[in-house]
Amino acid sequence: MKNTNYEWTAEMMATSATAYDENGNPIKNRIFTEKAAAGLQTTIKHPAHFAELSINCNPKQLNTVLKPSTIKLMETPVLPSSNEGESGLGYRFMNYEGFRTIGHTGENVGWSAALFSDLPTKSGIIVLCNGSNGDRVWFPIYQSWLKTVKTKK
Repeated sequence: MKNTNYEWTAEMMATSATAYDENGNPIKNRIFTEKAAAGLQTTIKHPAHFAELSINCNPKQLNTVLKPSTIKLMETPVLPSSNEGESGLGYRFMNYEGFRTIGHTGENVGWSAALFSDLPTKSGIIVLCNGSNGDRVWFPIYQSWLKTVKTKK
């Protein structure tokens, strides 16, 4: 994963998108001290590959990223749950119109990301946004994707 790092290298900065605030104004890129929660720099290729390995569970490839038992923990809800949903190890379970997907979302000033998978259909979606209003972008795409996934079932 040569383009994924918790350190924002000069090479990565040179090719990074411009971040935008909630009003659409460009903002200076921030270096977060909360590395695990907000500091991962990546390209679409790497989370897509990770999702693909999670969906397909090919032990030969998956074991180079995570153990199958760890993926299982990510895909299994743990207690306690809340009114907002359930969580696994790093994944959240999203229920929308009676349809359940697993994934994770994240937002920071100037950035938003969403990764969702439907394991039975081996389908997934990832959206990376360079704006504070990214949920306005990824949520309609998520809804459209769900319509497509529902037709496969």
